[in-house]
Amino acid sequence: DRYLRHLMMTGRLDLWRRAHQLYYGLDADGGWTNSAAVSYGGEQGEYVQLRVNEFRSLLEHTHTLITGTRPTLIARGMNASASSQTAARLAEGVFEYYLEERHLEQAMQQASRFALRYGEGWVYVQWDPDAGEAYEVERVETDQGDPVERIVYQGEMTTRALMPVDVIREPAWDISVSDEPWVIVHTRRSRWDLVAQFPDAAEAIKAAPSCPELTVDIW
Repeated sequence: DRYLRHLMMTGRLDLWRRAHQLYYGLDADGGWTNSAAVSYGGEQGEYVQLRVNEFRSLLEHTHTLITGTRPTLIARGMNASASSQTAARLAEGVFEYYLEERHLEQAMQQASRFALRYGEGWVYVQWDPDAGEAYEVERVETDQGDPVERIVYQGEMTTRALMPVDVIREPAWDISVSDEPWVIVHTRRSRWDLVAQFPDAAEAIKAAPSCPELTVDIW
């Protein structure tokens, strides 16, 4: 709550909203009514007026210059032993796998777009216990004491890009990212996925509000 109040009081949230509207060519109120309309001005309507989205064009050009070359990871072994060299090659292969197969590169590129648009962008790396291949079925009890079966998956690391409004932290802006005492990541999840993942808290999840008051969108 303090973080969101800080964004509103300092005008930072309004700045992000304005950048969002300019990037997508929206009206000042965030609508599409006049975003692509052609109007006429002058004393006799001799001037044709239309909106040209140079803001997005400049940002996309800058983004292409930044992300045109894929980041290259060169793993280095701690010593010259054969095992260290093998581990280094394995590390490079794992990095390439996550770049391509687990959409890490896509998330990094989207985060850079957010950084150009709003001044900062984030890549959220998390462990998804419901990803990967299923390997067993376990019996668990719901919060009502009824036994149910749940499929257990191997799990997998997932990545996604986040806007700055979804990375909640201490409002003191003089703190660097590495010194942040805590960070709260705001994401949306289906309540039914959470019920399946946490059957022992099923009733509390079902009763949770769909739109918490702390939710604030840039748009």
